[in-house]
Amino acid sequence: MLRLRRLTDYGTVILAQLAAMRVGWMTVSSIAQATRLPEATVGKLLKQLTHQGLVVSQRGTHGGYRLSRDPTDISALEILESLEGSMAVTECSLGNLGCNHAGYCRVRTPWQTINEAIRRTLAGITLAELAAALPIPALYMSRSVPRSKNALPGVVQGESTAHEPEQSRSATAPSRHRPALSSGSQDSNREHVHR
Repeated sequence: MLRLRRLTDYGTVILAQLAAMRVGWMTVSSIAQATRLPEATVGKLLKQLTHQGLVVSQRGTHGGYRLSRDPTDISALEILESLEGSMAVTECSLGNLGCNHAGYCRVRTPWQTINEAIRRTLAGITLAELAAALPIPALYMSRSVPRSKNALPGVVQGESTAHEPEQSRSATAPSRHRPALSSGSQDSNREHVHR
């Protein structure tokens, strides 16, 4: 299946964090804390992103890392190719003509068309859009609230939800507006029915 490497995913998270915070220079430790990623991994990816020109660094007490350009000028395609290499679903999509089956392959052109469609889509999505997809406070909430393994996604334990049937809630909790009938009252009701 088509799938990004985990480090590529982490690199995108780091870039989105830098784009969203807009606080000047961020240190490796502050980025690691904000993204909940290991500090060593963050440092390694920042070096790679700096080498690729997406991030700039500054030494010193007030130094750190920040984006090299405005997040609206950085595309998802540029991010992925900086971390993964050239984006292609097949070898021939890269222009590699060394395939022994190229001369009579029926799916070469369709795969190249698909590859170009994927590249155009990624080129049309900016880092600013990626960073805006999940607000920072929501990111902190989703990582910090403990949940049991049986809890529904996005549901905090102990809260009633729309997924919980109304009937089951009323059946398990006694009503405050309707006093429970005594055994004598229940007997008189039965007698009234039989009459």
